[in-house]
Amino acid sequence: MNQNRLFCPLYILYKTERANKISTLSSGKAVFTTTFDIGITDDVTYQQQILDCLGLQDVNTTDFNYGSWIATAGFNDVRAIATFLNSPSDTNNPYGPTNCGNPAAQEFAMVAMETLENNGEVDFPNFIIFDNDFLNNDCLNGVYDNLGGASTYNSYLTNFDGEFPVAHLKFATSTSLPENTNAVTSPPQNYVITITFNTDNLNRPSLDVARTFIHEMIHAEIFRKLLSELQHPSLQGLTYTALEQMSDDFPGIYDYYIRWKNNIPVGINITNVQHQMMAQHYRDIIEQTLREYDNNSQTDETYKALAWIGLMGEGTFNSGTGLTSNPTIAWANLTQDERLNIINTYQTFKNNNPNCQ
Repeated sequence: MNQNRLFCPLYILYKTERANKISTLSSGKAVFTTTFDIGITDDVTYQQQILDCLGLQDVNTTDFNYGSWIATAGFNDVRAIATFLNSPSDTNNPYGPTNCGNPAAQEFAMVAMETLENNGEVDFPNFIIFDNDFLNNDCLNGVYDNLGGASTYNSYLTNFDGEFPVAHLKFATSTSLPENTNAVTSPPQNYVITITFNTDNLNRPSLDVARTFIHEMIHAEIFRKLLSELQHPSLQGLTYTALEQMSDDFPGIYDYYIRWKNNIPVGINITNVQHQMMAQHYRDIIEQTLREYDNNSQTDETYKALAWIGLMGEGTFNSGTGLTSNPTIAWANLTQDERLNIINTYQTFKNNNPNCQ
């Protein structure tokens, strides 16, 4: 993975280093040389700092074997986790002066340990986790790196970093997603929103894969906004009352969730609420990202067609009308000729450009 991300001048990436442990003391443990506000002194090891911060009793705890990982992981990995937890937090953080008091940061640290155990990588400044399979996929890894030059994509990505984010991102892969599913963005669990890519569906141009990235990033951003209102590790407690509270901060999201959950138009079967909203309001963002990704090397019609992919609806596809059995309203409102022209433009693009994988 490219370690010079264009979107973050302070980019720091930590890899697992089990084969290259570093010892600074005869005990094999390192110590802080600074005293932190949470009472950690310079004779407390990195290992103990993590245990104290996360409330783990000792290194033999059986919870995922976090304690075992802390006791056996490479020095740089342990130091990275401890440094992250003791990093200063936002001045408005109600949990205290460091990440150690922030539940979201604590959860991120625990997911980071699991990721490093499985040879993944963790971008601590940007609160992003990369599964090992994602890193080893040249197509996905390459598209992700190239998206670093797309300012529109990065504006979404940076919503997940900062000093006091409400959610974090994880990029993963799978070979068991449905055949017609390019990727899935899972609702947040323990403050982590996971985008899982179907590695069986990468036999398409890299620009189309980039389209999947921004499509899923918009899903993640909607989840992030919902989470910011709920102030909870997941959306399991999302209620009508919680949605009502969004009406001032995120009126667009509030409108769609209330409209599509409680006032479905006559004769229309509800599809994914987020896809309804994205089809109507986010296609321009997808187009702009794709233009930035490949420096406007395609026709306007191609960018517009790509932005529609994934936003036409769900169910059985009718090649004669261009409609699915459960279309989005925005797609259904197009004329039949418009729909068929978009589909044809997309197919022509796919047939005339090399596959990403």
